[in-house]
Amino acid sequence: MRQSSFFFIFKSSSKVIGCASDSFFLFPQFIVITKSSLLFYYEERVTVCCYIKRKEGLFMTKTCNHHFLVNQEKGEKHVFRKSKKYRTLCSVALGTMVTAVVAWGGTVAHADEVSSSVDTTIQRTENPATNLPEAQPNPVSEQTESLGSTGQSNGAIAVTVPHDTVTQAVEEAKAEGVSTVEDSPMDLGNTTSASETNQQISKAEVDAQNQVEAINEVTEIYKADKATYELKTACIEQENKELTQAYEGANQTGKETNAWVDTKVNDLKTRYADADVTVNEQVVSAGNGTSVLDYTNYGKTAETIQSTNEQALGDYLTKKTKADEIVAKNQAIQKENEAGLAKAKAENEAIEGRNQAGQAAVDAENHAGQAAVDQANQEKQQLVSDRTAEIEAITKRNQEKEAAAREDNEAIDAYNAKEMERYQRDLAEISKGEEGYISETLAQALNLNNGEPQAQHGAITRNPDQIISTGDAMLGGYSRILDSTGFFVYDSFKTGETLSFNYQNLHNARFDGKKISRVTYDITNLLSPAGTDAVKLVVPNDPTEGFIAYRNDGNGDWRMDKMEFRVVAKYFLEDGSQVTFSKEKPGVFTHSSLNHNDIGLEYVKDTSGKFVPINGSTVQVTNEGLARSLGSNRASDLNLPEEWDTTSSRYAYKGAIVSTVTSGNTYTVTFGQGDMPKNVGLSYWFALNTLPVARTVTPYSPKPHVTVELEPVPEPITVTPDVFTPKNFTPEKPVTFTPKPLEEVVQPSLTLTKVTLPVKPIPKELPTPPQVPTIHYHAYRLTTTPEIMKEVVNSDQANLHEKTVAKDSTVIYPLTVDAFSSNRAQTTSLIFEDYLPAGYLFDKEATQKENGNYILSFDETKNFVTLTAKENLLQEVNKDLTKVYQLTAPKLYGTVQNDGATYSNSYKLLLNKGTANSYTVTSNVVTVRTPGDGETTTLITPDKNNENADGVLINDTVVALGTTNHYRLTWDLDQYKGDRSAKETIARGFFFVDDYPEEVLDVVENGTAVTTLDGQKVSGITVKTYASLNEAPKDLQDKLARAKITPTGAFQVFLPDDNQAFYDQYVQTGTSLALLTKMTVKDSLYGQTKTYTNKAYQVDFGNGATRFSISA
Repeated sequence: MRQSSFFFIFKSSSKVIGCASDSFFLFPQFIVITKSSLLFYYEERVTVCCYIKRKEGLFMTKTCNHHFLVNQEKGEKHVFRKSKKYRTLCSVALGTMVTAVVAWGGTVAHADEVSSSVDTTIQRTENPATNLPEAQPNPVSEQTESLGSTGQSNGAIAVTVPHDTVTQAVEEAKAEGVSTVEDSPMDLGNTTSASETNQQISKAEVDAQNQVEAINEVTEIYKADKATYELKTACIEQENKELTQAYEGANQTGKETNAWVDTKVNDLKTRYADADVTVNEQVVSAGNGTSVLDYTNYGKTAETIQSTNEQALGDYLTKKTKADEIVAKNQAIQKENEAGLAKAKAENEAIEGRNQAGQAAVDAENHAGQAAVDQANQEKQQLVSDRTAEIEAITKRNQEKEAAAREDNEAIDAYNAKEMERYQRDLAEISKGEEGYISETLAQALNLNNGEPQAQHGAITRNPDQIISTGDAMLGGYSRILDSTGFFVYDSFKTGETLSFNYQNLHNARFDGKKISRVTYDITNLLSPAGTDAVKLVVPNDPTEGFIAYRNDGNGDWRMDKMEFRVVAKYFLEDGSQVTFSKEKPGVFTHSSLNHNDIGLEYVKDTSGKFVPINGSTVQVTNEGLARSLGSNRASDLNLPEEWDTTSSRYAYKGAIVSTVTSGNTYTVTFGQGDMPKNVGLSYWFALNTLPVARTVTPYSPKPHVTVELEPVPEPITVTPDVFTPKNFTPEKPVTFTPKPLEEVVQPSLTLTKVTLPVKPIPKELPTPPQVPTIHYHAYRLTTTPEIMKEVVNSDQANLHEKTVAKDSTVIYPLTVDAFSSNRAQTTSLIFEDYLPAGYLFDKEATQKENGNYILSFDETKNFVTLTAKENLLQEVNKDLTKVYQLTAPKLYGTVQNDGATYSNSYKLLLNKGTANSYTVTSNVVTVRTPGDGETTTLITPDKNNENADGVLINDTVVALGTTNHYRLTWDLDQYKGDRSAKETIARGFFFVDDYPEEVLDVVENGTAVTTLDGQKVSGITVKTYASLNEAPKDLQDKLARAKITPTGAFQVFLPDDNQAFYDQYVQTGTSLALLTKMTVKDSLYGQTKTYTNKAYQVDFGNGATRFSISA
């Protein structure tokens, strides 16, 4: 037997009936034993009980003379009342983590503390989950590496920058003979968005236009220089040609003339021996060889001489007889010449008419075309001018707005800084912790410090029985201490009745500095003094002075003879809006003059806010929720130098407590008074105000910044002027007619003349050709790397990044890619790679259904998913590379499987893998959490305790048959504050199950209640009891099965009527609930032995958690 710190010896009459220690017991004759509490009963009175405690080697002995012995944990309090009922005592040990054994006589029953068996096959969290209990597994190394490479990228996609106009200008320059040199491409860098790519292409277009203009300028100048050169060369060459031709013609003419003369002379001399032929040589001038005219004149002279020679020869040959033939012949020739000239003239006139008409038509067409192009260019330029003016005007207005907003916000910042300094100063002053100060630092936005004697009040529910004024005998001393001038009197204010009042014409009441113009009170008589069902009620016209209740003299037992009144107060501002309390603008109500003496005991309870004690005050909050003095608090009892129960006393806080309200638009509180033995004090005044018995702080209320809405600035317009190319008209050439020459009639005497040959020509020198110019041009180099983003949403598409959702919630990962730029290179492959977080259960079927354009592969061992674009998607992406393409973001579906887990994730995009345009980038990291990690959120820990009717904790304590146990269950919801679960997850339901031992306990009818932890009543929850799981509705059975909860026998369920409303009001706000269920120990257990198991569960979002697992 191990050493013990406590040892008990129990005797009855003269014999020992048992002994026990904190680790051992041996009692053959009694009933129930636990480690922490013992209750014994024996037929004979236990007369001696020896309590022995080991301490420094000594034994301490104490004799106890009781019918039964109770050993309690430190700090527990138990009340025993005398009753014949205990003669049939059946002992039941109560506990939350222990076995209970019920017996009467017979063999000894042993009960010991047990714990649930531990499942060693999985790693569990600290949360007592019934379903999905596993802790989040460790991530694979690849997922850790993926998270570490977020934002990193490799490679880029080439973008084609159009420069056809430059190429065309270069080709035209080459065609004109200009020398061209292609420089290195202009580097436009790398873009990360389609809009940035378009900006760089626009920049390149401007540069290309500048290149074209420069190239065209050089080309045109060189073209003009060439034309001038060619024109001058052609003229000189033509002149030299004409000069040579003139020389050759003149020379030929001279030679022919001389040869003819020689031939004719020889012929005549051969034919006519006596021919009278004289040959002369005539000098014919041809100038100095530089003039065509000289050669022309030479030719004409030679022709004349030749003609003369021929005429002379003809004359000589034909003589006079041939003269008439020559004349006739000349006439025929002349007629033929005239006809030919007439025909040529008519044809040329027709040709000239057609040429004029054709030229006029082409001129008209060119004029119209040029006019249309000029008009279009003028309209384009006007668009550019108008847009530029619009941009300048909008920019100026936006700058003026921003400057004005900055000036306003600087003033607001200065005001807020001063206000914060004031607030912190006040907080430091009030938080010194000295007596008379509130025990917590509280702000105060409500001011009901000053009386409202001029106020006018009206009865809403029913008219008073009489109206009295100050000084009326009924008021007694109240006429001296109250400011009110008029009083409503209700002779009989029934129990359960509610009277409503309206107060107006208020001057002093304020909330957050704003005037309160109206107040309403709903006063309910909850409890009348013992033996009565009503009290007399007097209501002053000043709302800060509350009401007065008149009662009879009582029986002196304040717990049994008391009266209670609940007040619901509402406050309204001048604009008609109702005051709403918040953490930033709370209301702090003063409940003072709470006396505890031999006349009576005054208290408050059930505040809709939170009671905050005042340092040094006698008023504290008890276990039963009453704010009261635990002992008599007269000034004499407290050894005070003056009376504290006056508004002017510096010790007024001795009988006061404050209540702070940080939510809602009403203030509810219950005033109570219990009778004490002394036969005085038949009227009691209950006030409701904020009189400063302790200091508060005006809340910090910063002014918000001014925001400015800027006008959107449109993009500038860039235009390229149109160029019109006119048509050319080619006229028909005129016809020519050369008349035949006439012969002259010569005399028979013949003189023939030879000519001297002309001088050789001297040609002009040709001009120097223009120098060939050289132009430089370049193409463009541009790449793009589109950005990507990882998102995380629930099934309602709400953003979950850095948010909390319930376990087993659907979590969706959209994989967003920025728009693909225009003029991009062809996309040859498109792959998404994602190492999903450990504990994230991937839904392959839903993901494949959502992403039909991708081939999905999944490695379950690494939680690794890959989406590869199918050919049809690649064709769509590449359909028109000149346009921007926005890829629809694929989505990954799955559920988070662990409590208290953090799921961080990124993904990788691979474009054009294995090509020169390959691009790989890792996204940002998104994170979503589940509650219950014990750090960012608390663990999910439902709780259960047992109390008696006086609110005393009786865990691990023996009680009698018929005892009513007040089981207080805590529905733990604070870890869900700020939850972002989807509606489908919320629809899985919320409920609390108490699997009680029906063989030992009976459920008390209407013995349940639900409140918040601060005592506010909760509605909308239905409590049902089922004899077995089979009797429960199918929907509840399914929800229990999903949570892996199987109640044994009967069980009780707390079930919200509306899951969504319950979620909105309590779950998402993190408001834990206090559940009360009353159960009575069965009288039928007399003489029996019972062993039972007791479990309780809370089910949130369909997930179960248990606080205890009891087995015996």
